Amino acid sequence: REGSKMDVDMIAPGLERVIDEHPPLDRIAHGLIFGEGPVWDRRARQLLWVDIIGNAIWKWKPEVGRELVLRPSGYANGMTFDRQGRLVRGERDRHAAVRVVQPDRRQRPVRLGRRDRLAGVE
Repeated sequence: REGSKMDVDMIAPGLERVIDEHPPLDRIAHGLIFGEGPVWDRRARQLLWVDIIGNAIWKWKPEVGRELVLRPSGYANGMTFDRQGRLVRGERDRHAAVRVVQPDRRQRPVRLGRRDRLAGVE
């Protein structure tokens, strides 16, 4: 339920300086059959995740809500950011890791080759 409260176990000393003891609970998504890959984009201050079965990537921004980012997504699954802050996602359709140069629909993703180190996703 939108605006509900949730309990937070305040075990770590000083946690009350970072988070409210009873923060509001926002429903970001529901009804997904297979959601995966949540990743926080600290630059854009948004959460991105994948609806694998729905073949879509979604984002959620505080005070804005949920928006569709990309459909079809190539049946993307896990996502991360490389050291330059570019989104990298796994795509089932291409059987590849794909780096997105600019996260808008007009840009073509760049397929990562074998030389790209996925540990640092360079």
